[in-house]
Amino acid sequence: MVHLQASFQGQTGELTFTITPNPEEKTVVKVRPVRISTDRNVLPALPETVLVEYDKGFPKEKRVTWDAVTADQVKDYHSFTVTGHVEGVEKEAQAQVTVEGIIAVEEVSTTTPVGEKPALPESVRTYHSNGKTYTAKVAWDAVDPQLLAKEGEVVLSGRVEGTDLPTRLHIRVSANTVKGANVAEQWTGSVLPLAFASDSNDADPVAKVNDKVISFTDAPTNRWTNWGRDNAEDSVGILFGDSGILTKRAVDNLHVGFHEDHGVGAPSEYVIEYYTGEQIPTVPSNPNRVKDETDHPFNNPANWKEVSNLTVEELVAAGKMNHFSFDKVDTYAVRIRMKTPEGKRGSSISEIQIFANKVAAGERAR
Repeated sequence: MVHLQASFQGQTGELTFTITPNPEEKTVVKVRPVRISTDRNVLPALPETVLVEYDKGFPKEKRVTWDAVTADQVKDYHSFTVTGHVEGVEKEAQAQVTVEGIIAVEEVSTTTPVGEKPALPESVRTYHSNGKTYTAKVAWDAVDPQLLAKEGEVVLSGRVEGTDLPTRLHIRVSANTVKGANVAEQWTGSVLPLAFASDSNDADPVAKVNDKVISFTDAPTNRWTNWGRDNAEDSVGILFGDSGILTKRAVDNLHVGFHEDHGVGAPSEYVIEYYTGEQIPTVPSNPNRVKDETDHPFNNPANWKEVSNLTVEELVAAGKMNHFSFDKVDTYAVRIRMKTPEGKRGSSISEIQIFANKVAAGERAR
């Protein structure tokens, strides 16, 4: 018996009714089949209930007892049917069980210059017993740097995450390289790579030095300066990132476009340095004035080391890109430390470029 009472705008109503079993006979039309997938050598997890459809009304869940599945039935990739006995129903339930999984894993290849750790692929293709191809993440073994110190092929082992399935990465190490991408330039929508400066003029932010715009005039005005900051020395550098993730880069070059006008110019003296600190650097809270963040590792001179065997193609001057090369270093950041030129109130840089090395196309094809 159910009793309902309702009120609306001062009016009250009541209703009492009794719910009784429906005496009308219903006939089982079918027991809905079940489809289950399982890995090889793993017994399937069959459901405790199935849906039974009648000639009248809605389907109902009924408990089911399945026939036993044996280990032999799941040792190979195939499909088979399991019969179930439904409580209070004569019709049998059926579960189609498919044993499926990865039957093969792709092996991949890459190239890297001598002495440089390659970018390891995050995933490989996996080929499944159902005929479909998917991608899966891979956990690679550590790369032995000594194996990358000379030309040749290095084979790195890995496993598909969550499995014991092996794969391999074939790395061709080559000294035949050409200039690759500019690893200093900004990425749209990403903080890294990041240009930073010890100090900056508010009107000439350091983000201008890696925005891919080179201008040595006021059309457009596109440069970093420390004009008016009255510092005898300042530094500008690049904190590296790959797809927005902080990462080390193998670096052996720096290209700097100095700008000059009545108040700023190319430095009178300079030192190119790379970050060697044990502490992994973080993005400065204010890249324009890193010196104000006193506990940042960039402010500790012991964390920087001057590059060795520095050469420059031509006399350093404003109004052009100046090309520096040096012994290769593996680092999170590179900077140029500069003294203010005589007769000026600051230094000025329009653009900084740092190019990665990549294996020549002919080497990749071999």
